[in-house]
Amino acid sequence: MRYFNCLLYWFLSIFIVVVYYNEILTTPIIEPSVEYVLCSTLLDYLKAPIPVLLIDFEILEQIERNSCHMQTEKRVKIGVDKTQENAHLLQKDSRFHVVNYKNSTKTDHLDFEVTTFTKKSIPKRFGARIVGNVQVPLDIQQFMGFWQRSMVLDCKKERNEISQPSTASNDLAALQNVLIENGMFPFLNGRTLLNWYKECTTKHEIFNFMVMASNFNLNFLENLEKGQSKLKLVQKNRTVGNGLRITVALNEVKAHIGLLYKELNEDGSVVHWTKGNNFKNHTIRFSTYDPWCSTDIHGHLFWISCTPGTRIAEEFANTKFTDFV
Repeated sequence: MRYFNCLLYWFLSIFIVVVYYNEILTTPIIEPSVEYVLCSTLLDYLKAPIPVLLIDFEILEQIERNSCHMQTEKRVKIGVDKTQENAHLLQKDSRFHVVNYKNSTKTDHLDFEVTTFTKKSIPKRFGARIVGNVQVPLDIQQFMGFWQRSMVLDCKKERNEISQPSTASNDLAALQNVLIENGMFPFLNGRTLLNWYKECTTKHEIFNFMVMASNFNLNFLENLEKGQSKLKLVQKNRTVGNGLRITVALNEVKAHIGLLYKELNEDGSVVHWTKGNNFKNHTIRFSTYDPWCSTDIHGHLFWISCTPGTRIAEEFANTKFTDFV
């Protein structure tokens, strides 16, 4: 009898557990209600008394998907030109998380004061539409790419030691703008990065850019080869899949543009590689290439490695140039 009671108790316990978990698994999950609205309605809600720049990634992604929802409890991140009259009043507006920026006529970039110790800079050259004083970037993915590369990194010299501006930085910026217009995010490398690192300037020589292979625009290369680009193709070496390096010219200025490739080691670690400058066939390998930062060279914004000393040491290993790192 005792055995029968134990067996009955065991079966009842199993039955209760099965019923309980079946109830959990079959009960629909009730998600928090989301008030979906037209994106124009959301932007109308965000309209400000003075011009502002929408820099909130979540809202920008909603606009790009054309699937917006109202979150009145969340502060939306906006950029505000701090020189505007009454700009300080937006700090008290519960709708906004305000990030002040400086828009100097002497530079080609906007400078954001994220915190006391954190500065970010993005190019001024981006298309936007205005909705109720809210400036909304047209190419949202490009704008987000600008912001992801916006952490400011200064060179090693003190400001009072930096040489006077030269036309070289203007020429370099013009070349960079053409690449950006073609959907790429070029960054300085080679001796151009080295010159910035040790002198905070650029020099009249053949400049050096790199572009991630995954970010390279094949249509740009095709237009170059057809002579349908603002740039002139001077030389091409290798293929896109195997260390492509090209030399391009804008007026009298030339630049090498190399591709940076990503690979996985057998242990799963990431390495990057490119082919050497001057069309040499040797391969230059880098440890995991870090996120990119921005820097100012005589009023122009350029993207660079966030650890330039490490990158220079890897690229110029066993040469005299590592003395500067």
